[in-house]
Amino acid sequence: MSVLNVPEDLLKRLGPNDREALVEIACRLYETNSLRFDEAARLANLDLQAFGRACASRRIPVYRYDVEDLRSDLETLKNLGA
Repeated sequence: MSVLNVPEDLLKRLGPNDREALVEIACRLYETNSLRFDEAARLANLDLQAFGRACASRRIPVYRYDVEDLRSDLETLKNLGA
């Protein structure tokens, strides 16, 4: 494991303690697509459900549904005759 040095004043702005700061960093890295959901949860040292709650509390969507997903779903519905 590596050590990351973050200036104390910046760390305090991210959260009231190191753990909360790490969760904040992990959530933001997930939000910007820098980490996958499971990777960010691992960075935050949270299980997937707890990480999902942390994202939700920050209004970060846990499920990303994009235009390609919509097209695929519409095609599937068309093929099913729905």
